[in-house]
Amino acid sequence: MASSIAGYVNVFVLCKKSHGWFAIDKSIIKDFIKILLASLGMLCIILLINSKFGPLESKWKELISLFTTCMLGGITYLILLIILKDRAAITIIHRIRRTKSHP
Repeated sequence: MASSIAGYVNVFVLCKKSHGWFAIDKSIIKDFIKILLASLGMLCIILLINSKFGPLESKWKELISLFTTCMLGGITYLILLIILKDRAAITIIHRIRRTKSHP
């Protein structure tokens, strides 16, 4: 699930930069590297969470593990994009803040 969310964010980032059509230039390569680094960071967090849960003997533990992994993986990915100063991720945050302040 976290990978799917990250995939949609990636598509948004790349389409926003290229205005719907992909043209390989310096900014696309920089964005690709940022996306790759954020994805690797998200993978590390997901693997760490899964290793901490240990054997899952109940359905509740499985559900909690799934929810925790998805939420923390997606949040980690977004935070890493912001740390890497990805303009599209920062734009998403500004839109969310603007929506919350103007209901």
